Amino acid sequence: MRVTFIPPLFLQRRVWILDILRNEKVTEVLDVGCGEGSLLSTLCQPAPWLDPPDAQTRAQLDIDPALEAIDVGCDEISNLHIRKVTGLDLFTSTQDLDFAKLSIAPPRQEEDPYGYNTCARYENMEARLYRGGLEVVNDEFVNAECIVATEVIEHLDVSILPFFAPVLMGVYHPRLFLITTPNYAYNARFSPPPDPTRPEVRPGGYSDPTGRTDRVFRHADHKFEWTTPEFEAYCTGVAQDWGYEVAEMSAVGRAMEEDPWGRENELGSASFVCCFRRKDLPADERQELADKARRMVDELASKQVSIGTKHELLDDVIHQADDAARCPASLDAIADRVTTAMRDMGTRYVRLEELWFNRAISRICGGWLEMLVWAVERSPDLELRRREINTHDADEVGRSYWHIEFTGLFSEPPTPVWDGGFGEGEEGDDEDEDRSVDLIPPDWEPSESEAWSSSTEGVEGDVSEAGPSNFVRGPGTRKRGFIVGSEHSGSGWSSEDVEHSPTKGWGEHGGWDVHGDGHGRHDDADGEDDEGEDWGDSEDNSGWGGGWGWDVEPEGKGKARAYPVGHLPLDSSASSAAGWDGDQSDGSDTS
Repeated sequence: MRVTFIPPLFLQRRVWILDILRNEKVTEVLDVGCGEGSLLSTLCQPAPWLDPPDAQTRAQLDIDPALEAIDVGCDEISNLHIRKVTGLDLFTSTQDLDFAKLSIAPPRQEEDPYGYNTCARYENMEARLYRGGLEVVNDEFVNAECIVATEVIEHLDVSILPFFAPVLMGVYHPRLFLITTPNYAYNARFSPPPDPTRPEVRPGGYSDPTGRTDRVFRHADHKFEWTTPEFEAYCTGVAQDWGYEVAEMSAVGRAMEEDPWGRENELGSASFVCCFRRKDLPADERQELADKARRMVDELASKQVSIGTKHELLDDVIHQADDAARCPASLDAIADRVTTAMRDMGTRYVRLEELWFNRAISRICGGWLEMLVWAVERSPDLELRRREINTHDADEVGRSYWHIEFTGLFSEPPTPVWDGGFGEGEEGDDEDEDRSVDLIPPDWEPSESEAWSSSTEGVEGDVSEAGPSNFVRGPGTRKRGFIVGSEHSGSGWSSEDVEHSPTKGWGEHGGWDVHGDGHGRHDDADGEDDEGEDWGDSEDNSGWGGGWGWDVEPEGKGKARAYPVGHLPLDSSASSAAGWDGDQSDGSDTS
């Protein structure tokens, strides 16, 4: 039977874990049975910005008390600020170990003039990998803030399972302990109801390798799979034994398809989850439990034929915070940098958080998003738009929807994002070669163009760069300056601009008019003009196959083309193949 989980089941378990870590503001995690480091990799991602500066820090930064009263918003989804992450596994597979090391390695900081590669880190973080079994006590893990064991307990041998709770909950006694394990009852969802005339068999299932039951498991290495009563009994029992309370006991993972036999409520969900929270016991009682756990571990170890050795530290890396962390520039300098960034982007309107991920902006703010908000509110040329007006009512929206508007005058033209492929002072082989950036009049602004002004929403529903007509200012703000182009007719590039352009491009007749004569002609592959042909008629544009590709050396047809056959040369940044989210194409397989 087809059973589909959306999101995939492993992601649903991870979301459950991350939600608890965020809500509990966890900063230190030990992942027991980390495997190839899938969870470790997620935990190693830096928070996009620091927590808000406290009163003492604001005083040191000399922030105007009036600005401190301004609403700076809050995170709609709390960010994790992990300071230490540790992985423990047997690492019997060299491949798993290599992947685990890669998962905790600091990202490469490649040079990028626009700073949009990786998110800057503003807090130090340490990541470690240990090889060893959980039956061996590692004093480095005592008093860990949070221990996670996801899909681990069902893999433990009969001789190792008794160590699980005494070591992890008794000796280490973390503040939080999170576990997940398969729900045996849900296995029936993968097949029709059993036929009384045949034994229990599920295609792809695995008989209990221990021989203790006649159950069929999901994985060949599972030593057991619990039913709901068995899972509840285990969790409540170990919680009582080691001074914990069961903060949450539930399950995740429901199939998207409807069960033809209506067993959804009976079978429940695919994976059990449980969150244990350490009770606030007196120090002497907690120490008694820890001593009891160590005695039990020693007794269990004495009965083992062989016991694991001391844990081996395999990797220890430090993710360094950016040098600019907690060292912001003045609010005036931040506002100037924002103005420069918006000028270079060719826009007067940008989302607050989108601008933040320009590394030059986040670094000059020292990693504090509040500094950016205060700088915008203080600047006479910038305005922060907090509220959106819809057709029914005006409601506050989250900070992820806030926008910054530039209301002043750009003092100089934008910095070209591409030099046409030539270095400073160099020219191409053809002096008349088109330069789309050069065609833009120096005094042109996006808000002056009808094409820009007619657009109201982008891919994500954002208001376009033309400037909003449906946003109002936040409390305590006022209109400042005016928009360039407000005195113009708003027609964008004039016909005179196009007529005197050194090349033909977007003509008055609309569409792609290469010759600018309105007849829709274009150059054939042999360099001759074919009148009346539409796009797609020429051999060059005949579709995927022979007519497409890089035609570097046309045979006897003049200079080589540096663009794909069947395409016009697009020399501006607008010709990038990247989609709205930065992927090479919207069809990229990201699964």
